[in-house]
Amino acid sequence: MAIKDTDNSKFSPINDEARYELSDLRSFASSLVGRFQPGHVLTQTADDFETLQRLCEEEAMQHANYGAWVAISVAFGDALMHYIPGLEWCLESDQYGKNAALRFRQSGLSIAVLTMLWKRVERGEPIDIIHLASELHAIVACHAA
Repeated sequence: MAIKDTDNSKFSPINDEARYELSDLRSFASSLVGRFQPGHVLTQTADDFETLQRLCEEEAMQHANYGAWVAISVAFGDALMHYIPGLEWCLESDQYGKNAALRFRQSGLSIAVLTMLWKRVERGEPIDIIHLASELHAIVACHAA
């Protein structure tokens, strides 16, 4: 799972460029939901897990590109922030570069949510949004204890 607890990463607040990019990706995710699930909207809450799961199961998503999966991952990250109190978007710099991630309470615990779904697609693994959310919740809860 794309979660790590390290002192090797450097974290900074989301800057304007990243904020704009995340907003653009949210809009893309919303348009995908609107196209494939008319009448459904993303709410940035745990209620989105079922909507995102149905979207992931759409036949068209089996042929979707990296950008579409990153957009869905941003929506998943937004829902996770509501589901797991203490998570917030940040910029994480490590040996691989600088990317948006979810960080837990100013700690070294981060979730690389932007690539979490894409990596599963690349490996041909099924995506279970609710299971992923539950597993992440358990990991963060252990860290918080």
